[in-house]
Amino acid sequence: MKSSIKIPTPLLSIILLVSIITSGGCDADKAWETVDSKAGQALMTLVIVDMMKTFTVGGTVTGLNVGDTLDLLNNGIDELTITGDGTDKTFTFTTEIRKRQPYNVTVLTEPLGLNCNVTNGTGTIVNSEITNVAVECVPE
Repeated sequence: MKSSIKIPTPLLSIILLVSIITSGGCDADKAWETVDSKAGQALMTLVIVDMMKTFTVGGTVTGLNVGDTLDLLNNGIDELTITGDGTDKTFTFTTEIRKRQPYNVTVLTEPLGLNCNVTNGTGTIVNSEITNVAVECVPE
């Protein structure tokens, strides 16, 4: 025996609209035109709130000696100074990045006598904090 569930039309419109937007089938402006006003306004509010979410970018630095100073830069504007104490250091940039925006962690200034390389330093914020940027400093 088949059973069926009746979904109210505004909810069905929202479900359809969300699947179209998230599958890349159209942009939010065009999608807005496909639903009635109240459902569309509610969905657009949700989309805007979701796109305004922000997330941090961070990771781990290895290889710094006691007293070494390493300057990192994210997206060319957010500077972070890390001072070594002989142990691995975790770091998090202070400026949060909006969802679907890029991040690009680079070395601004290396400690004297060390070469520092960044791994996992570029990408796009999806829906979570970035915690896997790795900066490894090794003797020249």
